[in-house]
Amino acid sequence: MSVLADDRLKDADFEVRGQALVNGTFQVGPIHTRAMFVHKGGKILMISYWCEVCSIRTYTPGKCMCCQDETALDLKEKFDE
Repeated sequence: MSVLADDRLKDADFEVRGQALVNGTFQVGPIHTRAMFVHKGGKILMISYWCEVCSIRTYTPGKCMCCQDETALDLKEKFDE
């Protein structure tokens, strides 16, 4: 939910991978499966966040778990599936 609420992505077209459940809801895939993407410039970009100070990548926005600086949005073209 924090990725969807990130103001830096407010006008983005999202692609979310997961599964439809029998109760009519949709369950986003686990964070380690890289289930959230944006479409930009005809490309599918993986959503990630990067701390330049500590070189730590995360998949949700917020403060770095190490130095507590705010992480930067880092959309990546290449990703493992």
